[in-house]
Amino acid sequence: MTTIIYLHRGNPFFLHLSIEQAHKQNPDIPIILLGDETNKDVRFAQHFMLTDYMDRASELAKVYRHASPNGYDYELFCFQRWLIIWEFMQKNPSFEGRFAYFDSDTLLFDGVRDCLGLGENGTEEKPMPRLLLENNLCPAFSFFDHGTLGEICRVIEGFYTDPKLMQYWTDFVSKTEENKAVHGFSDMYALEYYCLHEHPGETRSIDLPTADEAGELACFDQNICLSDGFVMNDKGQKAFTWRNGKPYARLQSTGQDVRFRGIHFQGKSKFLMAPYTHTPIYRLKGHWVMDYIKYLLRRFTWITKLKKTLSFASN
Repeated sequence: MTTIIYLHRGNPFFLHLSIEQAHKQNPDIPIILLGDETNKDVRFAQHFMLTDYMDRASELAKVYRHASPNGYDYELFCFQRWLIIWEFMQKNPSFEGRFAYFDSDTLLFDGVRDCLGLGENGTEEKPMPRLLLENNLCPAFSFFDHGTLGEICRVIEGFYTDPKLMQYWTDFVSKTEENKAVHGFSDMYALEYYCLHEHPGETRSIDLPTADEAGELACFDQNICLSDGFVMNDKGQKAFTWRNGKPYARLQSTGQDVRFRGIHFQGKSKFLMAPYTHTPIYRLKGHWVMDYIKYLLRRFTWITKLKKTLSFASN
C-alpha cells in the first residue's frame, strides 16, 4: 500500500492546487493532510489535526538550537514535521508500506506507483532505495517507508542530543559562518547526513534524469527557478513545453528532452501553479486573495530583499 502525505499550517491557495493535482494523478491512493482548523475544507484528502501528533516534536523544541537566517519558528517546524509524520504513522498503523511526502507548493504529473516502479497491486517489482528525494537533501518530493523515517527522526534529534551528531552540527555551523554563507542549518542537512553518512549508496536522487520503463528520460524538479542543467526561459524559470499534459524541459548539455514527474514552485513562483493546472484565478480556493496581494507586494520588494541578502553575505 502507498499513501501520499501533506503537512501544512494555514490555508493558502497552492495547498488546494497541489492536493487536487496529486489526486488527479492518483485517484485510488489515499491522501493525508496533517493540518489545522483553517484547512479542514481541503478536498481530496483525509484531514487530521497535526496537533494530535506533537509529542515527539514538542520534545525536540526543548533542545533545538537555531542556526539559520530563516525565522526560528519556521525552521524549527521544518524539523518537527518529520517527527509529526512519524508519530502519525505510529498511531495510524492502517497506513503502511511506502509513503510519498509532497511539499504544498508542488504539482505532481505522474502516478506515484509509476514513480516508485510499483506493480498494479502496489508490490515492489525490484528492490527499492531506502529514500528517494532530490539532490540527496531536498524533500519537496520524497519517498520512504516507516523504518527509514524513524532513522531520519533519530538523526534530527541527534544533532541536539548525540555527541557525534552535535559535533557535526557545530562543525557545519562554524564552516557556514567562516565562509559567510547565506544559508543556515536546516532539516535538509539532516536528510543529506542520512544519505551520505548513514546509508551511502542506498538512497537515490530523483532530480537526475533516468529512463523509465518505456525508455523515456524522466525526473523530478528541485526548483523551477534553478536551471539544474536545463534550458531556462527569459523569466528565470525552466522552459517547459507540454505533450499530452506532461511537462518537458531540454538538457543544455545534450539537447535531450526530459519529462518532469513533478515541479516544485518555490518562493514567489507559487502563482504559476494556477496556469500550470489551467485554473482561473477566480476558481482558486483557500486564502487566495490575501496570498495574491502578498505575491504582488513581493514582486515590488524582491530587490530590497536581494540587497539585504547580499549585505548579510558580505558582513
